[in-house]
Amino acid sequence: MKFICLTLLIISGAADSRSAVGRPPVITVDGVDRPGGLHLQCESEGWYPEPDLEWLDSEGVRLSSETTETHRNTDRFSVKHTIIVYHSGKIHCRVKLKHHMLETLIISSSSMFNLWRTAAILFSVIVVISGFAGILLTVFLHKYRGI
Repeated sequence: MKFICLTLLIISGAADSRSAVGRPPVITVDGVDRPGGLHLQCESEGWYPEPDLEWLDSEGVRLSSETTETHRNTDRFSVKHTIIVYHSGKIHCRVKLKHHMLETLIISSSSMFNLWRTAAILFSVIVVISGFAGILLTVFLHKYRGI
């Protein structure tokens, strides 16, 4: 599997003395499920107040998270969201707080998704051929014994 990660830091406007910009978000790959979904996790810590974390596709369309977690230690927040993606391309994890935004981008190759589709198709063909061979064998043995 091939992945490329990039992190962007965008700060606009004046800084607020009461806010704290956390660490850049980190995307980790937690695995691939049977249908070929890529499990991604994005987390960032050290924010005050609580930031917003969102997933976006390559078109900038917001994607819904599978799970979301927010933790608060003494005076900072950490956020963690997971998502399952069934297509290749760019996926963005963006953490926003007022005039601050940190974003990490992961690019996944399409060969990984094609591999799962190919395996599913091949398995289906083997099952159909095995079933057909079983039926032919049963018919042949039934006719052979009936003679």
